Amino acid sequence: MQISSGKEVTEIDYYLPNTGAFFGMGIKDKRVKDDFMTVYDVEREAMFTFMNNDGKKIKMGIEFKTDDVDVDNTDFNITPTGNTKVILGYNCKEYKMSGKEMTATIWVTKWM
Repeated sequence: MQISSGKEVTEIDYYLPNTGAFFGMGIKDKRVKDDFMTVYDVEREAMFTFMNNDGKKIKMGIEFKTDDVDVDNTDFNITPTGNTKVILGYNCKEYKMSGKEMTATIWVTKWM
């Protein structure tokens, strides 16, 4: 996924398991020279960040409570575009997500 803010573009790779209540994401940003990975453990309500900083391995963990998030009162819209694309051999559908301060294009597959 790409996030654009003005002229800056940040690449994010999501890691979604077939089973389990966790997911990860790796951020690729030219301003960050080392590896950066975040894992969200939904069952433990925790977020772990792993970094490689000049050869030093760093891990940080924090509480990540989600019970106070009001998903029914969101301030964004998700709309299917009708576009399809094959990504890494998987048939994907495109969706546009927009809100007050953000827009995103998301490609989704159910075949993994």
